Order: sequence, then C-alpha cells, then structure tokens
Amino acid sequence: PAQPPPSTTTTSPRQLRASPSTDKLPPADAADNAPAGPVSPVAGNSAAGGEASTAGGSSVDVAVSESPVAAPAVAGSGAGPASTSGTGPSARVSSPGTSGATGALGEEEAVLYSNRSAAYASLCKQYISRPASHSESAALYGPDPRRLAELALEDAKKVVTLKPAWPKAHSRLGQALMLCERYREARAAFKSGLKKDPSNESLLGALKDVDALLGSDGTETETDTEEAPAAGAAEVAGAGAGPSTPGGPSPPTQPPPKRQRSTGRTVRAALDDAECSLCLKLLWEPVTTPCGHTFCKPCFARAMDHSNRCPFCRCTLLHIGSDIPVTRVLANILQKAFPQEYKERAAEEAAARAAEVAAGQGEATFTLPLFVMSTLMPGERMGLNIFEPRYRLLIRRAMEGNRRFGMAQVKASNRNALEDIAVEVEIEECTALPDGRYMLEIAGKRRVELLQLGELDGYRTARCRVATDAPPPADAAQAVAALAASVGERTDALVGRLRTWANSAGGRGARVRDAIDRAGARPPTGAHEALSFWAGTLVVSFSPSLDYEDRTRLLNMRDTRERLRFLQSALEELPPPGALSSAQGCVLM
Repeated sequence: PAQPPPSTTTTSPRQLRASPSTDKLPPADAADNAPAGPVSPVAGNSAAGGEASTAGGSSVDVAVSESPVAAPAVAGSGAGPASTSGTGPSARVSSPGTSGATGALGEEEAVLYSNRSAAYASLCKQYISRPASHSESAALYGPDPRRLAELALEDAKKVVTLKPAWPKAHSRLGQALMLCERYREARAAFKSGLKKDPSNESLLGALKDVDALLGSDGTETETDTEEAPAAGAAEVAGAGAGPSTPGGPSPPTQPPPKRQRSTGRTVRAALDDAECSLCLKLLWEPVTTPCGHTFCKPCFARAMDHSNRCPFCRCTLLHIGSDIPVTRVLANILQKAFPQEYKERAAEEAAARAAEVAAGQGEATFTLPLFVMSTLMPGERMGLNIFEPRYRLLIRRAMEGNRRFGMAQVKASNRNALEDIAVEVEIEECTALPDGRYMLEIAGKRRVELLQLGELDGYRTARCRVATDAPPPADAAQAVAALAASVGERTDALVGRLRTWANSAGGRGARVRDAIDRAGARPPTGAHEALSFWAGTLVVSFSPSLDYEDRTRLLNMRDTRERLRFLQSALEELPPPGALSSAQGCVLM
C-alpha cells in the first residue's frame, strides 16, 4: 500500500483544537441500539487515511473518495494539485493546502452531530410516549417535543452534508423527519440510505414502518417524484447546465420553451383535477388543511371521525376540528366552472345528511385536546403560563389549527379519572417567550361532554359532544325568566358594591377588579343559561362558603332553573364586600 503523504507545515486553528491521536471518539453506533452502517472511532490528529478498524476488527469507512485513482502526493504548504491519503476506494482526496487532520475533524464533527441528533430524537420520543397520568402527577420542564424534533433534524442535515455516503446519516435524517411528521421526505431519506447499504436492517425496518404509516406497499408511485431529497434537485440542476468546454466558459443554454395552453382539454379531464381524493367526486364545500391538502368538507369530517391525521400526508390534524371553514375562493371557482355538477353534489350531500339524521346519527361529535388543570365557566377568562413540554406541543398545534382546546379537571374521588363535563376554550392571545414558554389569554366558549378519552404525544384527548341545558317545560318558562331576572339584578348589585369597595381599598382592590373582569361581559337577561354561568363565576369567586367542587356542580347541572335557584340561595348568604375580600382573598388561578 502507498505511504501516507507527510503533514503540511502550516497548522490551522481547527487543527490546534484536535485531540491527540490517542484520544478517540466513541463509535456513532453507540447512540443507537441497531447499527445503521459501518463506522469507527476517529483519531483526532491522525493523517493515515484509508480504512480503520473497530475493536471487533470490522472495517469502517473513515473517508471515502469518489474515485479510486490516487493523485500524486504533494508535500509542503499545499501548492499544486490535490493529494490523497491512501489508495483505492477508501482513499480520501484532500484539498490543496490541508492536512489529514482536517479530514479527521470532519469525521469527528459528523459523529458528534449524529450522536446529538440521536439524543434529541430520543428525548422527543420519551416526551411523546410518557403517559399523561404520569405528567399530571409530576410535571416536566423542558422544550416541547416538536422543537426537539426540529433540533434533531438540523443536526441530521449536517451529518448528511459531512458524510453523504454514510448510511447512518440518512437514517438519522429519516428518523428526525418522521418526528417532524414529514413522512414522505422520511421515506425518501431511508431509500437514499438503502442505496448506500441495501442490506441495512435498521433502514429496512424504518422504511417498512413509514410505508405502513403512509399506507404504501413500498413501491414507487407518482408522488415519490415530489419527495426527492436535495441531492436529487442538485442533480437535476447539474443535468440542465449542459456540457462544459475545457479551459473556457460553458456554452450558453437556451431558455426553456414557454408552456402552451392546451385548447383541446376536455371537461372530463378538468373534472379529474377537481376531484376529492376521498370520495373521487367533484369537490363540494372544499376545505384546505394546514398541510396544504384539499377535501370535501363532509368527507374530511368523516375521515376525522376515524383518525386524527391528514388522509393524504398523515400529519397530525387533531386541533383544526371538523368544522374547518370552507375555502370560499375555490368553492366559487368550482361552482362557476361546473355549475351542473356542483348542484348535483349539493343534492347528494343534502340527501346523505337527511339519511344520517333519520338514522339517529345527526348528533355531531368531535375530538378535542385536553389541558388537565381546572375547569372554568363558559364566558370566563383566564391567563395561563404553559411550561410543560406536552402542553407546549398542544398549544403549538392549536395555534396552527382552530386555536381551541378543552379545560378538564381530575375527579376528587378518583385521581386517575376526569370529570364528565369539560369546557372548550379559545386562545384569544398567545405570546411565545424566548425560553419556549407560552403566555395565554383564554376564554370559555361552551361546555362539552367527554365521551371517550385517549392520549396523543403525552397529553390527553377526548371524543366530545356539546353539552347544553334541557329546555324548560312550557308551563315553567315564565318562572325561569323571572328567576333569571332576579339573579341578574342581585349579581349586578354585588358587582356594583364590589367595584365601589375596590376603588376605595387601594392596592387591595386590584385583585377584586381582576376577578370581576375575569367573569367576562354580562350576557343579556334573555340568555338564561349564559347568564347563570356568568353569575356562577362571580358567586363562586367571592363566596367564602363555595369552592371548586361547587363550580364543578354548576357545570354538571343540565337544568337552568336548578342552577339559578342554587345561585339565588348563595347570593342571599353573601357577607359585605369587605368581608368577602378578606375571607377568601379572591379565588384566582
């Protein structure tokens, strides 16, 4: 074998930071359970090049050249053509003016980035696989899993840049892309790694998993052309550059011809482009997901009844809800381009809806992510400081969707179960802090009944339906209206006395004013159910004899008259405003 070239006389700052040849990094496979290609410890300042061996004696690729032809070795300061370290396929071509230490440092960086990417990915998986009940008993502090996945992806891209021929680099990239829910790009990364090592068990298993998630049998499809990695784009760019002239500039390339509009396009072909990928019919009331895919609104709602992922790309869409707004621009275009077909689709959907109602399936249910802490009344406002990783992920997804989630409370009698009634809230203000926390201002919108509980990436979810009070009997309607007016007047008087006391109490009155503002705007007297919840928020907040169990009791009531009677009795027992503020200190979250 050829002797390695002598080291250059110059020393770069990076070479000064290199470890002695006796210090070695652990193999990259130490960060994984299953190896994804040969790799070895790398000597910090070695210039030997060629192949190295692990303790087990297996050959590892320290550096690989694209060409097996060795160029003449050049000593000195690096003037002249490029030199190689070693010969054969394992020889590494060194750039002019560099030594073998630079290549070794590149190997070290690849190993370090690989291990750090694996650490980020492992922590992300640990967070999303942690049971929600464990997190409720012992809160975690740290970045949200989505951010960890993004950090793992950044390091994996650097590994691929440093060692594009290393199968483990593509394995790291694919795993990070899967955690980011970019499954088609992950499949492309795994296939790219298998081109380097077709028998790699780790890559084969990962490819099988992503194919199962995407519902694919692993064969190439037309959509695979859209998921080509960046290297493919570079190849396309290079192919279009044309041949170059040695020693001279490249010949000018002709601009691509302008695309001509087809005049023979049939209506059937145009309808094919406007079809829903679920029902294979013309899009009706089209809705577009945050990931950019469009479906019929009824088709998308039915798909969300069975899964919380996009039917096309499989990314999580739990937090946008089934009541996603219609894409009006596209709907108007379809209605004008295909008026007869669109009218037929409207008639079909109306008939299908009528059949569902006749079969008793008209009651809408939906999936809601849950924030387990305490409940609040419909119309009530609250500020939240989100610091747990699972809830940071929940809020990030909610902000990408419909900005709504559920506030639920653990049962006092069973710490492993939740109350049957929760409150759907909407994020009115969201401030992302530099340390990754979120400061929220939320408002209660409506009560929901929890039908079926589940978990997703470390936080709870629930299949819900809207909970409302039963309408009063016809002979009791006037009595309910009179009771609502009485409770409203008493509550208005209470608020007036509290504001007067707060204005004269100085700093002590600030908490009272905040508690009043937290109850929200006063509903009209005719809205009996909403008025009862507004009054309930104030009475529970200021009454020394009521606590959060009474708040839960008010939420679980399905009779407006019963709730109003309870509040009327509590209002009669309230002490003066000064005693209220000192008795309980204003119950604030």
